[in-house]
Amino acid sequence: IFKDAKWIWISKQSEEINQYACFRKSFTVDKIYSESELYISSDTDFIVYINGMEAGRGQFPDYPSDKTYGRFSVGHLLTEGNNIIAVLAYYCGEDFSTYRKGEPGIKVAIKNDSGPICYTSGEWKCAMHPAFVSGKVPKLTVQMGFSVEFDAGKDDPNWIFSSFDDSSWNNAAVKNRQIKAMSPRPIKQLVHGKRTDAEIIISGEL
Repeated sequence: IFKDAKWIWISKQSEEINQYACFRKSFTVDKIYSESELYISSDTDFIVYINGMEAGRGQFPDYPSDKTYGRFSVGHLLTEGNNIIAVLAYYCGEDFSTYRKGEPGIKVAIKNDSGPICYTSGEWKCAMHPAFVSGKVPKLTVQMGFSVEFDAGKDDPNWIFSSFDDSSWNNAAVKNRQIKAMSPRPIKQLVHGKRTDAEIIISGEL
């Protein structure tokens, strides 16, 4: 599945705790196949977009030596010609009850009937997310991990679109990460469903 795909991160040496990183890569599709699929694995979590639309999210909480990957159907998001894939990746980097410390990185491959059409390499562009606070932040609890700090005034939501200029971003660093085998996540991804109707049945003051 991940033939030719590499583990990448913002730099080879960067293993600072609590990092939020953005990755982008443009690629060309000659013909659209409805069966096109995206495979992705990360340490620690991810949201992936294709042409500005969310394609999937949510890394299974695995172990550093026993990585799993998510699988998403993306044929409906691709267009003939130029496309852009963007990944918001999160790295925890400290042991908690819900996470075992591993190495930061993402690994991605998009395939269709004719073979791979996009995969992670040193040609991907990357930058730290400007709105999330990376590094040391307060912890929710010693079991649950770090809290999230986000400054919406520093956010640029256009980074997931092809029109965004990433010429000032650095190239991603290829990580020399040795994992003998990777497996599909053992339980299904969460899916977005319809909103459930609700109404207030009682109100008051505390």
